[in-house]
Amino acid sequence: FRHQLIQQFLYGQLDEAERAYLHEDTAAALEMLYQESPDDIVVALAWHYGAAGVTGKAAHYARLAGELAANRYANDEAIEHFNHALALTPEQNRIDRFVLLLAREAIYGWQGNRAAQAKDLDELTVIAGALNDPDALARVELRRADLKRLTSDIASALDTVQRAVTLAERAGNALLE
Repeated sequence: FRHQLIQQFLYGQLDEAERAYLHEDTAAALEMLYQESPDDIVVALAWHYGAAGVTGKAAHYARLAGELAANRYANDEAIEHFNHALALTPEQNRIDRFVLLLAREAIYGWQGNRAAQAKDLDELTVIAGALNDPDALARVELRRADLKRLTSDIASALDTVQRAVTLAERAGNALLE
């Protein structure tokens, strides 16, 4: 559309179901057109799939957008995308939520946002415990130890590292190598 008012008028004439189908068709067409370089349009794909109500694909592309932003050190943008992906990811999907929270926690660490970082570590601990995954728990404990080191809580950091080592040994984890 050459003029945004025309686009807004026509879009406003569609009912909610028609808009959802239009967004899903647009996202599918973009996926096909950009299959060789999807990184160029992950934000648009997340938006269109979200507007279409296809939350699984919207969350997937929001996660990719967050990872790309993090790789460019666009930390605020990455957090925004990870927040969007987390909002679209059901609580029951613990593995995806764990991966998203790990990514966001790392960015909070780079930014020095220790309160948000600690909150993500607490949520990661709950998820890893629910997964009954000593490897995941060990990874979280190592990150928690690093946070404690950065906040000059050295004695607690040492205890946390020891807990991580114990968990890693129990998991037969490569963290020890």
